[in-house]
Amino acid sequence: MMKRKIVHKGMVLFMLVSAFTMQAQMDTVFWFVAPDVTSGHGPDSTIGFMITTTYAADVTISQPANPSFAPIVVSLPANTVYWVALNSRYTQVENQPPNSVLNYGILIRSTSKVTIYYEKQGTNNAAIFNLKGQNALGTDFVIPKQSAWDYYNPFYNPPTKRGFDIVATEDNTTVTITPSQDVVGHPAGTPFNITLNKGQTFSVVRDPVNASTGFLEGTVVHADKPVAITLFDDSQHFAGGYDLTGDQIFPVPKTGKEYIGVIGNLQSRDEHIMITATEDGTQVTVNGIPAGVTLNKGQTYDTKDFSLNNLYCHIQTNKPVYAYHLSGNGKELTASILPPVDRCTGSSKVGFTRSQLEVDSVRFFANILVQSIPEGGDTAFRFYVNGKLQQGLIKASDFYPVGEDWKAARIDLTSIVKPNDVCVVENDIAYFHLGIFNASKNVTEAGYFSDLNPIELQAYIAGIYDTNLAVVCTGTPMTLIAVAPNAKEFQWSPSTYLDNPNIATPVATFNKNDSIQYRVIAKVCAEYDTAYVTVKTVLSVAEPEGSNVYACYGDPVPPFVVSNYAAGATLTWYADAQLTTRVAVRQEDSYSSGDTALGVYHYWVTQMYDTHCISPPHHFILTISKPLNQNAGTAIGASICSHETIDLFSTLVNYDTGGYWIDTMRTGRLTGSIFRPAGLKGGTYRFAYTFPWLGCRVDTVITTVVTDTIPPEIACVPEVRKKGGSIGTSYVVDTYEFNPLYVRDNCQYKLINTLTNDTSLLGATINDGDVIMWVAVDSGLNVSSCGTRFVLESIEIPNTISPNGDGYNDFFDISFDASYPDAVLEIYDRWGKKIYVSTPGYTEKWYGTVNGRLVPVDTYQYIVRDGNKVIRKGFISVVY
Repeated sequence: MMKRKIVHKGMVLFMLVSAFTMQAQMDTVFWFVAPDVTSGHGPDSTIGFMITTTYAADVTISQPANPSFAPIVVSLPANTVYWVALNSRYTQVENQPPNSVLNYGILIRSTSKVTIYYEKQGTNNAAIFNLKGQNALGTDFVIPKQSAWDYYNPFYNPPTKRGFDIVATEDNTTVTITPSQDVVGHPAGTPFNITLNKGQTFSVVRDPVNASTGFLEGTVVHADKPVAITLFDDSQHFAGGYDLTGDQIFPVPKTGKEYIGVIGNLQSRDEHIMITATEDGTQVTVNGIPAGVTLNKGQTYDTKDFSLNNLYCHIQTNKPVYAYHLSGNGKELTASILPPVDRCTGSSKVGFTRSQLEVDSVRFFANILVQSIPEGGDTAFRFYVNGKLQQGLIKASDFYPVGEDWKAARIDLTSIVKPNDVCVVENDIAYFHLGIFNASKNVTEAGYFSDLNPIELQAYIAGIYDTNLAVVCTGTPMTLIAVAPNAKEFQWSPSTYLDNPNIATPVATFNKNDSIQYRVIAKVCAEYDTAYVTVKTVLSVAEPEGSNVYACYGDPVPPFVVSNYAAGATLTWYADAQLTTRVAVRQEDSYSSGDTALGVYHYWVTQMYDTHCISPPHHFILTISKPLNQNAGTAIGASICSHETIDLFSTLVNYDTGGYWIDTMRTGRLTGSIFRPAGLKGGTYRFAYTFPWLGCRVDTVITTVVTDTIPPEIACVPEVRKKGGSIGTSYVVDTYEFNPLYVRDNCQYKLINTLTNDTSLLGATINDGDVIMWVAVDSGLNVSSCGTRFVLESIEIPNTISPNGDGYNDFFDISFDASYPDAVLEIYDRWGKKIYVSTPGYTEKWYGTVNGRLVPVDTYQYIVRDGNKVIRKGFISVVY
């Protein structure tokens, strides 16, 4: 019976969790008391806590009432699952004997929210108990338990027990217990009191322990300070199996009037949801059908037949009740407290882990309840296994409607999720509840991980998480943040200084000194919650400004002066850049350090109206030096051409070295002492020669440099005429004959033509009618110009010759200039045959002959070539 593989015994399990925020029964404070379970099933039992983190957390497990229990402290990374085994502390953890004040209460604190469950492992008799954090704490409880099956297990030693355990969270807690059946040390129906200090526990156990009926259902517990309660039925018999069942419960104010149970896989579907009333006159409806019973406080109704024909059981009552679901797989039992769904409960993200059962593990389900409104919640699920999204794993078609407000589904994850896989389910549209059902042939574990809080609204200022008060400087934008999972509406008031009061994260920018408490209301489902933040602003001030101070040794030392001092502000002076050595605090614009010795002194000053609005520091330097008596000399000045450079020291006489030059007219042409005026307009430029001023008197002299200002006189040839060039409309320059005449005066000038933008026209091609402009430039600003017009005279080419010896038109002749020294003349007859070609340079004339004989009267073609280039072609007629 109930054999399984043990994987956690004596080891720590470390596992990455997908990086999503989980909102399941997460908290930072957990109180728990572990039930005493018989060891008669075998020696291989293992107990411990499984902790799931979403943020890095330091977790401390302690027993406040037991000084011999050494606290367990673990530092956990974000997004991990961590197993803490408690086998070695077995006798300090399980709560026994009954009817005794004990010191076994466990307090778990975490620096970040975590999810925790307690697990009893072993070859037999295993179970998990989901810790509900501060949801488990309260002062009024009615014990929900099963009464469906008799209690029969006479085989185990020590004997098995059934009952509940109580742990106090504060000193001097008085607890009143009214048992519904006889318990160890107290008869049924008679209230009795116990007093517990913080961390002390008390175990209430059915008496006799082997009684076949009575599970203490309906027992009433009242405390004057918060306590937590754990239910347990050790080795509950069912169809030949014996299993530990139980859960940590929540107090009466956390109960509801509507529950949904999803069927497990118990043999013959013999599943039960036990409804326990917290008030008299409670009426029950199951799947829309009145049960026909009226329950008083502590009475229980068994919905034992719900699972025969339905996947789910929908329970509605007129007054708050507990719903305790007895389920299982085959003959192996499990039990869990169901979460109420009539209030705005549930989670937007839930994380869980599939525990390692035995090798033949056969079933792993997720039971999911999702709100019908807002619409689309059943389509918005995302399921991650070890950080990997499982596409389409949870579909809308998996859900069945339950009443008007909810839908239910059982998702088979048996082949998807392996033992020790870490799972995350999230939904951005609707709240949901999620329970797991993990079963094998001999073991079943189940429990719900979703949140019971209807709405948890937090408000803070970005960057400030430990207080709802911020003091900032005026003009500094601040983001207010409201956090309420699944909230659809936010309203901040007042709206003063807010950019948008209707969102979760408005930005507030105060433009004056003010103090406002902002209230935010968030709506989730049909419920509202309120939170507050307070913002106080103080006036901002600028970083101080001012000049360094120089003084001559022996002379009075001037004070530091803050030129932008804000009236009423406080100036704090420091002697170090780290602002640790404060030397003065002033509410005035100046400060005298009192230094008189030769040297260099450094001070830093901040300006503030309030300690929250301190300006950045300004660095002041005080230099106290002795006179050096340097001589700057006498200026004699100089005149230069604008293309020349000059060393300004040549403009001085009788000077001391070690000084520096100042470009007083900001010409941008001074490098050290070298002045290069090229590019500047001619004129007079002034420069100062001086020495470093260190608080003592220094000598300074002004010198001048005059650059030329009169442009040179240039004269161009007004017109140049050339006979027709070889192409008829242009001319290639082969001389400098177009250069103008110019006077250099005392400076050198450059003549640039506008055709080639150079000093020469050589090789340039000039067209008929072009005007060549010449510009005389000194340094780019002083210019004079003139121009020469170019005229190309046409070349005359005859079109008829009559080589008859009469002295008129006896030959064919074309005049070329020297630009084409290799020109040749070619003559072709009407059939394209070349009949004549001249020597290069075409120095002879054609007399109309071929081989000494006159050609016939006809029209011939001529071509003039310069190499391969055709210069001129046309037709010539020969007549006699």
